[in-house]
Amino acid sequence: RRSLPPFLVYAVLIALVTPPVVAWYIRLAFYAFAFLVFSVVWPSDAKLTSASGAPSRSQRRVFLGVLIVAGLALVVSRLLPFFRYGNTPLGYDTGFYLSSMQASTHGILTGIGHRNIRALIWLPLSWLGISPIAYLHGLYVLTQFLIAGMVYAYARTMRATHVFAYGATALFLFAVSIPQFFAYWWMYYQTELAIAFLLTALILLRRRSFLAFIVGAFGAAIHPATFLPLIVALATFLAIQLLRSLVRLRPLDPGTRFLLLGSVITVLATVPFTERIAVFVRTYLRATAFTYGWFIADYPIQFQAQLSGLYVPLPVVHLAGVYLLPFALASVVRFAWRRWSRDAQANAQFLFLLVYGVVLLILVIAGVIYANRYLIYLDLALMLLAVPSVVRFVRVSLRDRSGYALAVLLGVGLLIHGGTVVAKQEPHLTESERQEIIALTVIAEQGAYAMSTISHYTPWVNAFSGRATIDPGYLSANRWDYAKWQEFWSGKSDARRHELLRMYHRPIYVFMGIHALEDQLPYIRFIQTDPYFSQMSPHVWRYVPGAISDAEIAAMREAERAR
Repeated sequence: RRSLPPFLVYAVLIALVTPPVVAWYIRLAFYAFAFLVFSVVWPSDAKLTSASGAPSRSQRRVFLGVLIVAGLALVVSRLLPFFRYGNTPLGYDTGFYLSSMQASTHGILTGIGHRNIRALIWLPLSWLGISPIAYLHGLYVLTQFLIAGMVYAYARTMRATHVFAYGATALFLFAVSIPQFFAYWWMYYQTELAIAFLLTALILLRRRSFLAFIVGAFGAAIHPATFLPLIVALATFLAIQLLRSLVRLRPLDPGTRFLLLGSVITVLATVPFTERIAVFVRTYLRATAFTYGWFIADYPIQFQAQLSGLYVPLPVVHLAGVYLLPFALASVVRFAWRRWSRDAQANAQFLFLLVYGVVLLILVIAGVIYANRYLIYLDLALMLLAVPSVVRFVRVSLRDRSGYALAVLLGVGLLIHGGTVVAKQEPHLTESERQEIIALTVIAEQGAYAMSTISHYTPWVNAFSGRATIDPGYLSANRWDYAKWQEFWSGKSDARRHELLRMYHRPIYVFMGIHALEDQLPYIRFIQTDPYFSQMSPHVWRYVPGAISDAEIAAMREAERAR
C-alpha cells in the first residue's frame, strides 16, 4: 500500500515522457521496462539488506568492469569517425573553426588579431609544423576526455558512499549517450569546452571552494549561452531553499549557505564592471534577442534553423533517452519520498540537478533561442539524475545469477543503442568533396569567388577554398537577400539567375556537394546544363558573369515568355 502513491506518480510521469512517435508495441515495451526499473529500484534498503551497506568485492569488480567498458566505448566512439572518414569526419562547425584559427593566427602575427588568447594556444602548434586540422581535432578530442573526467568526478560527489560506483556509472552513461555523441559530432568546440568548465564549477561548489565562481566566470566568457540556464537554475534553487528554510524555520545547509554567500560576493565584485558587462551583453545579443526577441518563432524563417542551435531536434533526443528516462524519474520519485539520502547536502545537490533539468526543459519547450543546444545540457542533467537509480538497479541485480543477466542485458542494450548511431553516422563532408574544394586554391583566380549554394557546405567552402565565399546569408561576400536566394533556387527564369550572378562581376566557382544535388531544385539543372557554366570537377562549376551580355539575357527572357 505504501508503494502505491509513489508508483502512481511514477506511472503518470512515465506516461508524460513516453515518445509520441513510436508504435504501440514499442510503447508497451517502454512501459514494461519502466515498470521493471521501478520494481527493482523502489524497495527500501531495509528490505534489501544484501544490497545495502558497503559494496562487496563482487560489486567493486563489476563497477570496475563498467568503468573499463565506459573508457573503451568513449575512445572508440570519439576516434572511430577519423579512422573511417579521414581528416574531416565531424560536423558543421569544423569549417568555421578552421577559418577562425587561420584568421586568429594571422591576426596575432600582424598585430590586428581580436582573439589573441586563442591564437597563443595554436601558434606554437603551427610552429611545430602541425596542421590546423590535426591540432583542432586533437584538442577537441581532449576536451571530450576532460568532460568525461568531470562527469565522473561530479557523480562521485553525489553521495558519501558508493562513490566509485556512481562515478563509473556516470562515465558509462556519458560514453553511450547519443545526444552527447551528436554534440561532439557537430563540433561545438566552445559549447563542449564550456560544459567542462560548468561541471568543474559545480564540483568546486560542492566542495565549497570560491574557485567555483572564477572557473564559472571563465566558462561563461567562453560560451555565455551554456551558463545562462545554469544561472537561472542556481537563482531558482536559492529561492526554493530560502523559502523552505523560512517555512520550516530551519537553517540552510552548509552548501546552500556557501552558494548564497558566494553569489552575493560575486554580484558585488562585478559592480565596478557593470558598464563593460552591459556593453558585452548588448554586443552579444544585438543581432538576436535585442532585435527579434527571445523566441525562435519570432525570427524570420531563414534565421530560425541557425537560432535554434543547429542541433538535433527534441524528438530525436527524446527517442535517444528512452533507456535513461525511467531511471531518472525513479530517482526523482525516491527523492520526493525521502528515500534518496539522509545527508542534507546530498539532498540539496539532487534538488539543484532537478531544478536545473526543469529549467532546461522549460526553455526547450518554450522555444527560446538556442533551444536545441540546451538539449545537450538537459541530457547531462537527466544522466546525473539517473545515476543513483542505475547504481541501485545494478547492485540489487547482482544478488543472484538471473540478476547478473539482467544487469548485463541493460549494459549491452545501452552499448548497442549508442553504438548503432555511432556506426551509422556519416561525415558532413566527404574526403573527395574536401579535395575538390581545396583544389580551388590552385585552379581559381586570386580575385574569384567560391560559392556554396546551401548553408550545409558554407563552413567547408569558406575554410578550404582560399577564396571569398558567397553563401545563403551568413558570410559578408553575399550580396543577395533571402528573396533573391529564393529566386535563384526555385525561380522559373534562368535569365533572372544570370542577372543575379552578374551582381558579382568576378569569376564564381560554384560548389554543389552530394547534399545539394539531392534537393533537385531548378537551379541545379540550370548550373548543370547552361552553356555559360564550365564543370571543373564532379561538384564544382565555373561561371564568369561578364561572359553573357545584356542582349543575350534579354533574348533568353523573351524565349522564356514565349514558352
